Amino acid sequence: MNSKIRVISIIGAVVILLIVSALYFLLSGIQNTSRPSFNNIPTPTPFSNNPTNQSSTLFKITSIIPQEDIKQQYYIIQQIEITFSKVVEPASFKYETSPNTLLRVATKPAEPNTLVLTPNFVWTEGITSLTILPSTKAQDGTNLNNTVQYQINTKAPESGQIYEPRASYE
Repeated sequence: MNSKIRVISIIGAVVILLIVSALYFLLSGIQNTSRPSFNNIPTPTPFSNNPTNQSSTLFKITSIIPQEDIKQQYYIIQQIEITFSKVVEPASFKYETSPNTLLRVATKPAEPNTLVLTPNFVWTEGITSLTILPSTKAQDGTNLNNTVQYQINTKAPESGQIYEPRASYE
């Protein structure tokens, strides 16, 4: 008799556990499906024939630091910051230099539209021409709108001269 009560108790506990589990899953499913989701509603994009609105979609260079001035001499380790109108990945930045100079290209921290160019070793003394090619791509896939030419004049410090970075606040 004792074993019959034990078997009935175990079966009763299992049935109650199954009922509670089924109710839990049913109620949790109802809660998730009863809430409408507004995340997938498309936002209309206004169309305009206004050329000023269309120019904002161009992928272009908005600034280069230091400002181009071949009369100004910079140290042979000078970095160049190029700011674009859109985010550009360093790997998609296409350029040529004359004389040939290998560059490290990195995104400026907290400014995803700005790339920082640093010579792998140093710039060659004198004027170096940097050509930024239109095959440079923005993150959205658009190409640079034109070829951009930039020149920098660099000079090594004289013997005994200490590197002192010059800041330009123009």
